[in-house]
Amino acid sequence: MRLPNLLEHDSLREVTQQASSWVALTNVNCHPDTQLFLCSLFSPVCLDRPIPPCRNLCTAVRDACLGKMLSYGFPWPEMLRCDKFPLENDLCIGPQTENKPDESVCAACNHPKTFEAIVDAYCQADFVMRFKADEIVVSGSDLRVTANRRKKIFKKGSLKKRDLQQMVFFVEGGLRCDCKELEQAESRSGTDYIGMGQKVGDKLMLSFVQKYEKKDPGTKKAMRAVRKETICREGIKVITGEGSVVESKESDAQDEAEVVESITGKKKRSKKNKRREETPLEETPEVLSTTPQPEKKGTESNDASSSGRKSERKANRNRDREAKKRRSRDRSEDAEERRARRRRKQESA
Repeated sequence: MRLPNLLEHDSLREVTQQASSWVALTNVNCHPDTQLFLCSLFSPVCLDRPIPPCRNLCTAVRDACLGKMLSYGFPWPEMLRCDKFPLENDLCIGPQTENKPDESVCAACNHPKTFEAIVDAYCQADFVMRFKADEIVVSGSDLRVTANRRKKIFKKGSLKKRDLQQMVFFVEGGLRCDCKELEQAESRSGTDYIGMGQKVGDKLMLSFVQKYEKKDPGTKKAMRAVRKETICREGIKVITGEGSVVESKESDAQDEAEVVESITGKKKRSKKNKRREETPLEETPEVLSTTPQPEKKGTESNDASSSGRKSERKANRNRDREAKKRRSRDRSEDAEERRARRRRKQESA
């Protein structure tokens, strides 16, 4: 790797810091040469003369990815302006692949299984839900997917009650393309799918469909992230993991009571340690010694003040215990109320 690179970064630390914000764009897979273009700028090959990317490589990546960036409020940066790179007839790195969609695979079924791709599709979709496929047949030039009525809705959008009762989706051009995600779905009746799309007229058109793999890190992280209502407004910060939503304490694997218990335990330990650190050295109990100590003047007044401080600390500790008990009871009641609401919601569904 050559330093400074083509962006004038002169240390590995600076390169890593500046390049980290572009990882999300490569995982969205807006262009197959995105990684090649960024690597040629951030980590060029160590040669006597740096080899920049060609102008047509820059324009190809920019044209394919600019729409994604603008949807999150980010324009194409000035430091990557394409007219600053040489033409393809000079010594430069040109595009290695053509950005043509694979027509043999349906567009709805051709998405990478990454956290960024799932979150991006979620923000672009009108509806998002998890379902099981009961029947898959060809309807005209499309593929019709009839789903089981038992589903989990993440985003309702403009769907009406009738749409949720019928649960019929369409994959555009399914007659002429393949969708491996839905192959033999009828024989795998227990398989869950994540479906996203838009309502076009009276049809629910799928723009994204994947098998729901609960243990997959990207899927698990994305499904936890989309619970936050502001995820699409927070844009790249959430996708790159800088937002707080990814670090949510609630998860499907943890019961709310355990969360309350763990939080309470942490608070107890931290406050106890804090009291120990704040206790002055001269206020610590004296160690018993068999060696007689000479009497000092003013011993009685010192004993009285020490006894007063001890009683005051004891009263403060008692108040702290009572406050902790009240907070613990309040949290337990809140957790029980949330569980009751969840049970009522499941029963009504």
